[in-house]
Amino acid sequence: MTHKKSALIVGCGYVGSQLKKLLHSHNWDVTGIKRSKENGDKTTLSIDIKRKFSLKEKYDFVFYMISPNSRTEECYKEAFEKGVSNTLQALKESLQKPSFIFVSSTSLFAENSGKRVTESSAIETDSFSKKYLNIGEQLVKKSGLHFTVVRFSGIYGPNRYRLIDRLKDGTALLKKNPVISNRIHLADCAGILCHLTTLKERKTLYIASDSHPTPYNDVLIWLSKKLELDPPREEISSKSSRHMSNKICSNELLIQSGYTFIYPSFREGFLANKILMKC
Repeated sequence: MTHKKSALIVGCGYVGSQLKKLLHSHNWDVTGIKRSKENGDKTTLSIDIKRKFSLKEKYDFVFYMISPNSRTEECYKEAFEKGVSNTLQALKESLQKPSFIFVSSTSLFAENSGKRVTESSAIETDSFSKKYLNIGEQLVKKSGLHFTVVRFSGIYGPNRYRLIDRLKDGTALLKKNPVISNRIHLADCAGILCHLTTLKERKTLYIASDSHPTPYNDVLIWLSKKLELDPPREEISSKSSRHMSNKICSNELLIQSGYTFIYPSFREGFLANKILMKC
């Protein structure tokens, strides 16, 4: 009898809920952890990961993909230090050693002059968000579990149209300084995480970003044309450009592993399911 794979998704939010659906479609037993759950949902546990908790079931894979409640230092500490520590402790106390996949961010990379970054590129921890993301990664690396860290670039997709909203209300401005935009569609986020479970030899770190890093201004101009809007104005000061990361994220290692992107660039992603027609 074939073993039915099981997974625990710690953080069934925007990406986690999509992954849960995908794994279910592949006949996995999937349990999610959320801060709160809907009545009657037997596949989701309501657990506050900021506090110690226990796990009764055994899992083949654990995906840790918590998003901070807000962009404050305390919330990042809760998500990527306390939450990771408590999850790893719960696994240890239940005497299980699942494969552990930790979702991180390409924001950790130090590069900011438009050059290419790979999994071996340097990182920096000069902000509290980067500091605690790195702490989370290090906790996983020292856990003794078979682990993989996945650093996602900017996630977009259904119900996440901030750039389109800003174009429509006139707040999206062309940058004076060159800035490269790195993006990944929700469907590919879930697809990549599912793909990693099929690999016999997984690397410990992957960059997850689509195949066409594109100048931010080009993205704005393309979207404004598709939306039949006037071209966006240029920013008065280049100060805001300095707050945007400027690098080219390479997904070469992920491609080499056998993953095929559903949406290889922002163009296919924004046009998917007539996204632009809905706006």
